[in-house]
Amino acid sequence: MHRFNSLESAISESQLLEIEKEIQLQPHIVYLAYTGDVKVGVTRESQVPTRWIDQGATFALPIAKTENRYEAGMIEVELKKHIA
Repeated sequence: MHRFNSLESAISESQLLEIEKEIQLQPHIVYLAYTGDVKVGVTRESQVPTRWIDQGATFALPIAKTENRYEAGMIEVELKKHIA
């Protein structure tokens, strides 16, 4: 946690907002991927299918598209309650 606080103080508020826009405030995909087991995951829409390939998935199925990372994370948490 200390490293993050140091990083945050070294980056201006406007820089943090730009980082958030580039990563968090982009469309995200919630998906199921098969890598030997079924996994629930989230990635930016621009990272499909790269993220799945990087994970070694032999199959992936988009489940939902959201406007931002937060919304995708909420769906991911609920799905993980039912899919190990």
